Amino acid sequence: MARQCRRWYLVAWDPARDDWRTFRIDRVEGAPVNGAHFAPRPAPGGGDLGAYVSGTLAVAIQAEDARVVLHKPIDVMSPRLPPAAARLQPIDESRCVVRCPAHQLDWLVYWLMSLDVEFEVLGPPALKQRLRSAGERLARAVAASA
Repeated sequence: MARQCRRWYLVAWDPARDDWRTFRIDRVEGAPVNGAHFAPRPAPGGGDLGAYVSGTLAVAIQAEDARVVLHKPIDVMSPRLPPAAARLQPIDESRCVVRCPAHQLDWLVYWLMSLDVEFEVLGPPALKQRLRSAGERLARAVAASA
């Protein structure tokens, strides 16, 4: 079992699918049934069940995803970004690209600003526009309070 995002998950071999499955414990119904003995299998994901569950829960990249260059190394950013929310890819020793769904642009604007990291938006254009609008709103707020 692995705990991810305040939920417990069961990782189990599914003979019907001939593959590993991830089950949310709070959604499992029915009484347990004792069955036949089985031969233990090596755990998926190299044995790191937490990483395996994170990977199975990761949001699939959509046709139009947000792509943002973060000006920090991937090893610095990885602990700060949950795998279920975004995927990181290294560019070089000092930068990485974050990819995540672009369906909630206002949330992405807030999230990018809260990272406190220099960044460049590669796409989509709508995210660039939302950041521009947020920047203008912030500039007006600062000017009004000066």
